[in-house]
Amino acid sequence: MKPNFKISKQTTSTIGSYTISLSPPQLVPKSTRCPRGTVLIKRIREEDLALEKFSSSFKTTISTTKLTESITPNIDSVPGHYRDTGKITGCYNALCPGFVQVSQSVTLGQVIDPISTYWGHQVFTNTTIQQDQVTKNWWLIFETEPLGYFPKELFSTLANGATRAGWGGEVYTPTTATSPAMGSGNFPEDGYSKACLISKMQVIGPQYFPNGTDLRQTITKADCYRALYGGNVGGDFDNHMFVGGPANCNA
Repeated sequence: MKPNFKISKQTTSTIGSYTISLSPPQLVPKSTRCPRGTVLIKRIREEDLALEKFSSSFKTTISTTKLTESITPNIDSVPGHYRDTGKITGCYNALCPGFVQVSQSVTLGQVIDPISTYWGHQVFTNTTIQQDQVTKNWWLIFETEPLGYFPKELFSTLANGATRAGWGGEVYTPTTATSPAMGSGNFPEDGYSKACLISKMQVIGPQYFPNGTDLRQTITKADCYRALYGGNVGGDFDNHMFVGGPANCNA
């Protein structure tokens, strides 16, 4: 099954001499291939179930920017699925019902390897979320590989596109545990090859990207995690931002 729209080939970031862009085949060993007509299913581990069990006691720290239209972010991880932002169900990724997997190469919540290193090799992935105008389902695209889609029935206000989109970082931790790092664990002010970079941010629609007056930045715990919008500088960065913060923050 494929979406009813043409998947644009993403341009690979070439920032510096230590940049690589992951493709779906790099995430799964060659020995791991699904028979025809089947898809990859991420194994649910004990720690996944434990995390779901205690999710009701989570505190949430979010650092994000929000803007209008639908989104095409370039990020450093396979994105997850947060039903009702985890407020009631507490589920995330494959633990949330509804997402229809079609890819035989990549799954929600899959660990990316290799990853970026501090002041060294930088790893990028191109990710797109786009609505199929025929079925009205929302497709998740990794590079040029359709991972699957969120059926339109999951949403109450996204039948004909979106009026708001966001990029940023988000971390969860039980209230009794120490807080985890966001991104690389470095503040966004540290910049490229040190902090987590989200580059080539775009929207799909009449407006390529909102102007500055349409952007709204939200940081819920600024002493621990931050977001820094860098504007549109063209080239490999284009519209971009940095996010991040260290672990064990007690603020």
